[in-house]
Amino acid sequence: MAIDGTYKIFAESPMGKTEATLHFKTDGDVLTGTNEVMGQTLQIENGKVSGNSFQFFEKMESPMGTTEFRFEGTVEGDKITGTIYSSMGPIKFEGTRVG
Repeated sequence: MAIDGTYKIFAESPMGKTEATLHFKTDGDVLTGTNEVMGQTLQIENGKVSGNSFQFFEKMESPMGTTEFRFEGTVEGDKITGTIYSSMGPIKFEGTRVG
């Protein structure tokens, strides 16, 4: 199943509940798009797709410096689930396709 689309996701991090909007576009096994989170629009980097599984990286700038994140997840129908890996440790996320 194609994972192209827009997803509203929620993650429970040490900083509290965070909401984000992922915009996915695939071309073969390459995933591109953006993540709208905490007032920023972050570019998906080195995105890959295999079946209904995906992986990508992103970098977020803050006054404390740059934080890198690695996302791994799956899309089943309109449901998206996965894990975000960063220096804060693994954080689970889930959400639904909204477009």
